[in-house]
Amino acid sequence: MNSKSTDFYKEIVSCAMRQFIFLLITYLSFSCTNNPTQYEYADGSGNRYILTPTSLSYIPVKPGESSSGTYSGGEPKEILLKDGQFNSIRTLLDNAINNTSIHIQDRVKMSGAISIVYKKERKQYILRPGSEELKAIEELHKVQKISLNAGESKQVTFTLDQNDLAFVNSVLKSVTEPGDFEVMIGDKKATFTFK
Repeated sequence: MNSKSTDFYKEIVSCAMRQFIFLLITYLSFSCTNNPTQYEYADGSGNRYILTPTSLSYIPVKPGESSSGTYSGGEPKEILLKDGQFNSIRTLLDNAINNTSIHIQDRVKMSGAISIVYKKERKQYILRPGSEELKAIEELHKVQKISLNAGESKQVTFTLDQNDLAFVNSVLKSVTEPGDFEVMIGDKKATFTFK
């Protein structure tokens, strides 16, 4: 190969490398700007959940803010998250966003709304009352974080009330019916009767 051929090939490789780097930078810039900075969820009562990569915040409605003037969503709560926890919750929200069969056009009683907040825009998805995805999201504020060292165990207690056993019926009313219920955690199971 002569000197002119070698210079020509070097120029082609150099040009291809510059194009590759330009495309890579463009892709990375686009990817970064399309990653949500936070997710927000508002349940049918107006309670809000805010998910960032480091925390899940629950902001309940106060009686003075509710339409009845008496409803309270409970106490505010913030849970610090690790990467795995954030990714699990984000997957739950993304599943609800991607399942378009549970989306509706307008907010109705008992519906939920997911908002994805990007740097310069917000997209909202309204979820049909009674959908499994909506139920799973609304249980998030009940999460309690515990830490265990290797080999350590702790007793965990929780209380289920009538609202935890409720479902949305065909006329969009939240109801609890008497009956037997099973609670399962891992391979452990307990049965109780609600009257």
